[in-house]
Amino acid sequence: MGTNYYAKVWYFGHQVPYHIGKQSVGWAFCFATQDFLEENTIWEWFAHLNSWEDRVTIEDEYGRELCADQLFRMIKTNKHKQTPFTCQDKWPGKSKWQESQHIDEYGYWFNLCKGDWC
Repeated sequence: MGTNYYAKVWYFGHQVPYHIGKQSVGWAFCFATQDFLEENTIWEWFAHLNSWEDRVTIEDEYGRELCADQLFRMIKTNKHKQTPFTCQDKWPGKSKWQESQHIDEYGYWFNLCKGDWC
């Protein structure tokens, strides 16, 4: 079971959702890759959240709002939980899934697939 998180940004009267990532029980937070980020690191994500200032709302998939600090604390708290790279379990397609993921230079997990999860 997991929960997706979104940055909902207001542009000219319309709210545009950007998928920040997903937190699944027992796993580290997995960031979604975005075209507007050059490096796709945790710090670049939070720099964008801060740059949107009062035009952004952070919500989970159930519509519950949280602030950037709450999201950051949750992500940081779960940083050392398992990822496909540290999980010892074997499952069909694990190696293909690992090819579409990476750990950034700060130790945070990113999904490299654009759009949907692989």
